[in-house]
Amino acid sequence: MHCADRRYRGIFILRSSRKGMVLVNLLNLEDYLKGVVPNELSPSGFNEIEALKAQAVAARTYALKNLGGNTDLGFDLWSTARSQVYRGIGSEHPLAGRAVDETRGEVALYRGGLINALYTSTCGG
Repeated sequence: MHCADRRYRGIFILRSSRKGMVLVNLLNLEDYLKGVVPNELSPSGFNEIEALKAQAVAARTYALKNLGGNTDLGFDLWSTARSQVYRGIGSEHPLAGRAVDETRGEVALYRGGLINALYTSTCGG
């Protein structure tokens, strides 16, 4: 699917919400992460696989912990820094994709539950 000049995995669903129409990109978690990880931790700036793996685990944990956060609007996560920056296929990077694949299913837990894996992509770098 193309949206403006970007390509996306999955399908799009047009839903009505209390604020009007909402275009939702429905896709599996691992594909979503391939479009998130390189936008939250740039592989060209931080081209270390272990750092990208840590980001993949944090992003996966955050996504799962925050599912249902916007059900009143008809979707789970924003595609912006309000949740996690997701920019689709065009932003994917082979090293970040490898990090997602090599950590498939891994999440961060505390006392048996998902942590709220908050992080920032713009501080401390």
